[in-house]
Amino acid sequence: GCDFSAVETVTDCGAELCFEGACYVVPATDSDLVITEYMANPDSTDTNYEWFEVYNTLATDLYIGGMVVSDAGADSFTVADGTVIAAFDHFVFGQSAEAIPNGPDYDWSASGSFLLANGDDEIILTYDSVVIDSVFYDDCSNCFPDPSGASVSLDGASYAGDNNDGALWCTGTESYDANNLGTPGSANAVCATPDPCDGVICDSAPAATCDGNTALTYAEAGTCDAGICSYTETQTACGDDATCTDGTCVDNADPCADVACNDVPDNFCTGDVATVYDAGVCTDGQCSYASTDTDCSLTGQVCQAGSCVTETASYNIVINEIHYNPSTAQGNDNLWEFLELYNAGETVNLEGCSFSAGVTHTFGSVTFEAGTYLVLTVNASNYASLSSTVIEWSSGALGNSGEAVTLVDPNGTVIDTVSYDDGSGWPSSADGSGPSLELKDVSADNADASNWQASTVDNGTPGAANSEPATATSYTVNEINTTDVVGEVVSTQGVVTGVYSGSTDRFTISDGTGASSGLWIEGSDAVTLGDQVTVEGTVSDSNGLLKIAVSSVAIESSGNALPEPLVLGTGALLTSDYVGVLVQTSGACDNADLGYGEWSIDDGTGSLRIDDLGYDFGSQTVGVSYQVTAPLFYSYSNYKLVPRSADDVVAQ
Repeated sequence: GCDFSAVETVTDCGAELCFEGACYVVPATDSDLVITEYMANPDSTDTNYEWFEVYNTLATDLYIGGMVVSDAGADSFTVADGTVIAAFDHFVFGQSAEAIPNGPDYDWSASGSFLLANGDDEIILTYDSVVIDSVFYDDCSNCFPDPSGASVSLDGASYAGDNNDGALWCTGTESYDANNLGTPGSANAVCATPDPCDGVICDSAPAATCDGNTALTYAEAGTCDAGICSYTETQTACGDDATCTDGTCVDNADPCADVACNDVPDNFCTGDVATVYDAGVCTDGQCSYASTDTDCSLTGQVCQAGSCVTETASYNIVINEIHYNPSTAQGNDNLWEFLELYNAGETVNLEGCSFSAGVTHTFGSVTFEAGTYLVLTVNASNYASLSSTVIEWSSGALGNSGEAVTLVDPNGTVIDTVSYDDGSGWPSSADGSGPSLELKDVSADNADASNWQASTVDNGTPGAANSEPATATSYTVNEINTTDVVGEVVSTQGVVTGVYSGSTDRFTISDGTGASSGLWIEGSDAVTLGDQVTVEGTVSDSNGLLKIAVSSVAIESSGNALPEPLVLGTGALLTSDYVGVLVQTSGACDNADLGYGEWSIDDGTGSLRIDDLGYDFGSQTVGVSYQVTAPLFYSYSNYKLVPRSADDVVAQ
């Protein structure tokens, strides 16, 4: 028979690890294994195509089974037993078998959950509780590169350097598939050294100065060397007959050297004669100001404040309608905008009148009959069928977020001006929803947002009387939430429970407590918590958020008690029944950063988002429990609590 004992060899692995009959070196210090490259933002999609690369710096194979790969948060995976990196080898960990062509050296998808964030994240390698290497990358200015469709690669000559120094990393440049750049599994290239003069503009020459009695001046344009600008210096000796002053040789004998003739007399009128003064002239140290007299009557003008101006008519023209953001249903915004003017005075000729703000246009000879309308538009052909006068403005456009529109007479005197907005009390439904912005009464103050309405006729009423205000139907908050009144003009009442200012001003009201007792009001933030208000406006459903686009808000009383918040579990709030309702819930933070200022809590019944629409808590920590009191909001297919202040978020 065979005697196997005669060929058996016993080896003491000592400090090395014995695995399946072989001795292996394991990671022991932070120089054994180096993170050399990572792909956080692949070109097509992050899912399945993220990867990172490490390099074995040792001259022997390195056993890494049991090594933990993690970030500073909750992501991690554990490398499977039997995983070995060859000596001096680049080794790729991939999010899936498809992460790179021909697959990565190790697919972590079955070992745990690990994602590489596009902006900032961490890669931490830990073996037997010892951190072997880590990279904390960030996309801040002058930090790590932040490419899309390319890896971030450690300089090929700096493997022994500090790989947490963003200056040692650069963007991958070699293609490894049809869409992405990098060198997974291969040695990294040496990063190109940036030119320190790139982006440096040398246009800030030193001010002229004096060195004794020598004037030093510098060229306006300089040259850059090693990131530093230098400017050619010119030296001029002032000699015995001049003194250097502020970099200029000033004649010692000139009595006007320090005299500034800036006190020019005011121009004035003597009847229709305008007296206009020229700039001052110094002679023997004394200033004199020449003047010119002009008889304005010779050109059919009159003298005003020392200038000849054209005597203008008495204008009483009102900016009456503004269609600043036509709906997509009407057509291209750039083809359908218009302004409507109403002549509330006598018949005038608009020649020389112009817009000093809003759009650019100077009128030619245009007769504007009393009591009629004139339409000024970006594209006159779209309004050619109107019976009123239609004029195409010269250039410009009306701002979709609001701006000033100012009409002036030929002398620059303001005839009328309106500073409209798409919030702050101005009807918000005129911003792209179809209606125009109409003055309710041509005799009302058109500087007051409350005197404007969204037209009750889609696309406005260009060249005609403004539409009649829609009659509001009175509903309770509950009725608006539980019956189909979308598109109706309604009136309702409630107590203000939240106020949110920003790109879109909005607030919440409650009428009682319980499901369907709250509502979002959009287009104003001119209210205070505890105000009892009557709101009028149009009901709309904006991507699942039921709201009123407000046309008017009346404060009936102030200082009222807010309703007690409705206490529910996190999962119970994942429904439209409580949108707009003041609620309270508690749960442990299960995600501290969902992006866009959002995070989430969960009491075990469902994860609920917290949004920074009104207040950014900013110090949430995974695992810590928080009590949150706030109205419920809905956007981007998610239910969210929107705290109003620091008092609304309490760590427990």
